[in-house]
Amino acid sequence: MIPSAGPATGFRPDDLYLDQLGYRRIRALFRASLYALAQYPQGRGDIEDTLRRVAMVVRVRPTGAERLADFPRPEQAADVEGFRELLRQLRLAAGEPAFATLAAKPPVGSASTMWNVAAGTGAPTWPATRKFVRGCLEEAGIDPASSEGEAYLYDWECGWRRIRSRPAGGRPESAPSSG
Repeated sequence: MIPSAGPATGFRPDDLYLDQLGYRRIRALFRASLYALAQYPQGRGDIEDTLRRVAMVVRVRPTGAERLADFPRPEQAADVEGFRELLRQLRLAAGEPAFATLAAKPPVGSASTMWNVAAGTGAPTWPATRKFVRGCLEEAGIDPASSEGEAYLYDWECGWRRIRSRPAGGRPESAPSSG
């Protein structure tokens, strides 16, 4: 039996997901291993140990809708700072891509603009916020042009419009009472 070298460095949790083709290949490997167990009982311990380790690590990549269920929702933001906090949580949920990576996606922008969306002061602009959210979706393996991606972007636009309509104090503007 080959000893484990411990946890691999440089891996993100998403590196352990498989696409459907990879899943079929692993399933075929399981079948072949089970056949080998039946034919060669002397290697049973090594094969079972390998199968156990593979089964603990390998998962099938969830669909876009399933992944988005774990992403932050912009309607939770009460003010600009809460909105920026949700953007930071979105970046973490997407695997914490570098700001330069987000900026490199079309239309090309700058890393400082992407940083400013999540950490700057005041409400970010919608084009920069949209680019940030799209980049996070792409980095998470979700197509922003899919129905789920477009709906998620629309939710962020609605959240952005809501916080932009609020004054600095965080309360929505209201008409003066006549009275």
